[in-house]
Amino acid sequence: MSIKRRIGLLSGLLFTGAASAETIWSNNSFGLLDGDDYEIGDNSKTVFTLEHASGHSWGDLFVFVHRRHHNNDDKDELYGEFQPNFSIAKLAGMKLPEDGLIGDVYLATQWEFGSNFRGGFDNFLYGAGVALKVPGFRFFKANLYRRNNEQVDDNHQLTLMWNYPFSIGGAHFAIDGVLDAVDGNDQIASGYNFAPQFKFDVGAAAGMARGQLSIGVKYIYTKNKMGIDGITERNPNLLIKWRL
Repeated sequence: MSIKRRIGLLSGLLFTGAASAETIWSNNSFGLLDGDDYEIGDNSKTVFTLEHASGHSWGDLFVFVHRRHHNNDDKDELYGEFQPNFSIAKLAGMKLPEDGLIGDVYLATQWEFGSNFRGGFDNFLYGAGVALKVPGFRFFKANLYRRNNEQVDDNHQLTLMWNYPFSIGGAHFAIDGVLDAVDGNDQIASGYNFAPQFKFDVGAAAGMARGQLSIGVKYIYTKNKMGIDGITERNPNLLIKWRL
């Protein structure tokens, strides 16, 4: 059995066994991005996104699917990630210090799937992660993965994720995002994807529930996009997000 199948089977068994455990929180959302500075394929794309995030007695789960509509041709793309993180402390019945820097330590797994100019793909990632208690942040996480890639040689990835909410004069904002950094090999160049988002909670300002409707800007800076040496993307996008 290949390593990719082993990883997929292990993640599936872990998730299947944990799926019936207690759900602590859950939310779903629909997002819309629109930008005109994409470097690969059509430079103008509208991206429709469905997201799910939930916390469980075994850890947490984050899932999203992008449908990237090309505004100038018919070569639309699909991309998604399925990310169950299994809390070592929760599964072992341990309790971390309340006043410590570390909020959780977990087994991090991820399945990437979709299509691109190379064709359809399924990549499997596994590694370890830590949730840090950083003052002012809703969350700050760091994951280190081994990447098992379908189309190119395997490599490693460091992922940082954060959410920093703040208020000004009664208006609510948030800065969140992700940084993915990968090492290179004989087939691809090392690089990174830095994608911060600045969001204004327009729903709360209009009398709706907090977090119901947000608008803002997502800026995507990608060095050596998709492992192609010299392809750097600087791409501001209009962002709209509706919590379902």
